[in-house]
Amino acid sequence: MRIQFDETNLLADMVGEADGVSRAEIQSSQTMAADALRAFQKRSESGEVGFPHLPFQTGLIDSIRKYAASVRGSYDAVCLLGIGGSALGSWALDCAMRGPHPVQPAFSSKNPRLVILDNVDPSFIGAALRSMNPKKTMVVVVAKIWGRRPRPWRRSCWWRTGCAGAVGKKAATRIVAVTSEGHGDLAALAEREKYQTFHIPENVGGRFSVLSAVGLVPAALVGTDIRKLTRGGRANDA
Repeated sequence: MRIQFDETNLLADMVGEADGVSRAEIQSSQTMAADALRAFQKRSESGEVGFPHLPFQTGLIDSIRKYAASVRGSYDAVCLLGIGGSALGSWALDCAMRGPHPVQPAFSSKNPRLVILDNVDPSFIGAALRSMNPKKTMVVVVAKIWGRRPRPWRRSCWWRTGCAGAVGKKAATRIVAVTSEGHGDLAALAEREKYQTFHIPENVGGRFSVLSAVGLVPAALVGTDIRKLTRGGRANDA
């Protein structure tokens, strides 16, 4: 499937001059747009901006696929703890690949459901936790630099307490950390508890991170073919 941009309904020819863009305005802006594109390409090539390179990180993609395959079938829910860019991309990707949550097929170990805990409302958290069996749940904690955001910390503490009580010493095998490499509270905790860990590039912001481990780990765990997904990303990079 190819993604194409159709500007028809943005044009003044369609919606009127007060609300649309004229063809003359488009023509006069081409030089400015080309200059902006070249400037962005320089920032990308220098490493200042990292998200255009994410679909090409085949080593990371393969390691995520290998990990997901190693745990597949042992859970029927994936619980994502994150906020903002750490959660929104995964939600959008899951809906795009598997359909909106209310109409997705029945959930099972072959088709795990994705549960996103993106706030600390106690009623929401409590209901979500009661809906999952800790023995059949994988938890993905996402935070680039955790120490600056206490909300994922609180939710993870709640989960670790409940999970440890239900699963015991194997609780650490049910938790995946996606965070910065070598610094931050989550990185330190993951190293101490020996969580499976995947890293977020320093030059990738949260809102652009869906094709990094932030989005690919939950996607792979719920059964999305992330190799095909990122292949599409590479095809659209031209």
